[in-house]
Amino acid sequence: LDTGIDPTHPDLADHIQDTVSFVPDEDPTDPRGHGTHVASIIAGTGAASDGDNTGVAPGADLIIGKVLNNNGIGYDSWIIAGMQWAAESGADVVNMSLGHAARTDVLDPMTLAVDALSAQHDTLFVIAAGNNGMTIGTPGNAESALTVGAVDKQDLLAGFSSVGPLAYSGAVKPDLTAPGVAVNAARSQQSTGDGMYVSKTGTSMAAPHVAGAAAILAQQHPDWTNTQLKDALMSSAEDLGDSYTAFQVGTGRLDVAAAVDSTVRAAGSAFIGYFEWPHQPTDAPVTEPVTFTNSGATAVTLDLATTGSNAFTLDTPTVTVPAGGQADVPVTADPNGIAIGSYTGYLVGTDPTTGQTVTRTALGLLKEDERYGLTIKARDHNGEPMRAFVLLRADGEWFPRYIDVDGERTLRLPPGNYTMETKAEVPGERADSLGLALLAAPETVLDKPTEVTLDASQARLLDTTTPQRTQDRQRLLQYTIDHGAGTGPYYYLHSIAPEYDDVYVLPTERSVENPFAMAARWRKGEPVLGLRALGLLPIDAVVQPGSTITTGKQWLRPVYA
Repeated sequence: LDTGIDPTHPDLADHIQDTVSFVPDEDPTDPRGHGTHVASIIAGTGAASDGDNTGVAPGADLIIGKVLNNNGIGYDSWIIAGMQWAAESGADVVNMSLGHAARTDVLDPMTLAVDALSAQHDTLFVIAAGNNGMTIGTPGNAESALTVGAVDKQDLLAGFSSVGPLAYSGAVKPDLTAPGVAVNAARSQQSTGDGMYVSKTGTSMAAPHVAGAAAILAQQHPDWTNTQLKDALMSSAEDLGDSYTAFQVGTGRLDVAAAVDSTVRAAGSAFIGYFEWPHQPTDAPVTEPVTFTNSGATAVTLDLATTGSNAFTLDTPTVTVPAGGQADVPVTADPNGIAIGSYTGYLVGTDPTTGQTVTRTALGLLKEDERYGLTIKARDHNGEPMRAFVLLRADGEWFPRYIDVDGERTLRLPPGNYTMETKAEVPGERADSLGLALLAAPETVLDKPTEVTLDASQARLLDTTTPQRTQDRQRLLQYTIDHGAGTGPYYYLHSIAPEYDDVYVLPTERSVENPFAMAARWRKGEPVLGLRALGLLPIDAVVQPGSTITTGKQWLRPVYA
């Protein structure tokens, strides 16, 4: 699912089974070139280079969904429609070299779609971690996704590769890494440039390496589920050394041969515990099982050890996995004796005879810093729960977050002062009119569990009167808050669209911590010419002096102004 495909490229021409564009008014071709490059990393035959630029799985069949336009941009609706089509079409593996770095909420629509379709259709979604070097956004933050970071050809983590822990949950992502720097692959002949190949860099290039490996495993084990494919690829990854944590590289760098050859796999990752504030000396340790699976004909015994952090302990130094069976290994995390913060490590299974690593499982836990529950409730003009996208900003933050609230939602946030706002459509003052309500809570002090209700039923009409009859030309609502954090006041400006007849605002509590001011501005002008004829309702018209206008020749004479 990408920017389309060049179906004429020799490396791909024989592998494309179907193409569908979900981008309005654009066909599945690829002037951008991104989708063709990604597809050839997965399944290119290297035909245009005598086999030099062969993809990971050159025998794989491809179906192509164009979900990003010729500028490389796509709406959620296009992408989700493509995801649904791919899963319903029976795709074993779906590569998504796309994402939105600013949207880190695990309730984002694309993230939810990945998890829902993975469960419904047993599809493995392989998704790029992102290229901002910071927190992984949607849809790579989906729990079921196989999320891929990028390394260079010397197995060094690329500086742009997005990392964990995930926002809100503290969970371990990415799941593993693959080559994503200066990757040579097919160039769409519909894109700018010369030659049959082009070099590109990004986690977009790392993800298709893993998608190709997943295709090979899916052919080798057609009965495996998406979770089994994911675990096999993660637990067989190459160790990248002590310089990196699981939050940076997952279990390591993709090793296709190890995934194919191994008969034993472990769960790819295990998030052992989220220990909420406040912490007590009596907080109990948490134990989670890590499952080992043996698809071979003989039992396998592994030596076990945890690495990377003293936060994780084992009850047993070995595990014996029966032929064709499973065995669970308990891993324990004790919040006492460790400082506040996120922790990762690895559960490593090695061959007792050779000392060779057989399995790797990424471990994670979060001991929460001081945080409190902020419950946001959204209510419509009847006082009933409504879905709203709420702007949330803390003192000193440059950029706001947008939170999807479906009636009610509780967030765990650090103490501080927060601004929240959303808008709601409401009935206007007349029976056939439409209003817009601005619902703002400019100052919420979070130093204990707190609840904020953005209730459109409590909003008040905001209006002006003038000595003579006028019409609105422009309406602006603005409020400012000075958080005193050295960044200057924040300005929240809203231009009211002309389709709204009336404007409403939610009364606020008096500001205590930060200076707050609100302004409403109207730009008004004389009304357009109003016509009355034969007892009909007034008809508005805009004319120049001396013009001839008509309101419908079939039933009214021309009116001269």
